[in-house]
Amino acid sequence: MCLPPHELSCAVDCWTPAFEPLGACLMTSCPLQNGACSDELPCVDRVVYTAEWVGGGGVLATCKAACEKRFPATAEQAGFPDALLQCASQACV
Repeated sequence: MCLPPHELSCAVDCWTPAFEPLGACLMTSCPLQNGACSDELPCVDRVVYTAEWVGGGGVLATCKAACEKRFPATAEQAGFPDALLQCASQACV
């Protein structure tokens, strides 16, 4: 069981398998960005939403705009997913 249910660093039997091998790569290649994001619910929601959006063929720029409307966040929280996605695009995609 994943506690809390939206934490990016939760157990393997939670949402992570749906995003493999990206999930494992983020843990290994982007630990600082992943760690900063994992305990901030708006950040987690944005990362999951982005992964689902892009995985379904959506354009990242459009998703980013949709995320800002759908998941309100502080400037710091909004920066976490950007840093995580930038690291992911350099190291994992």
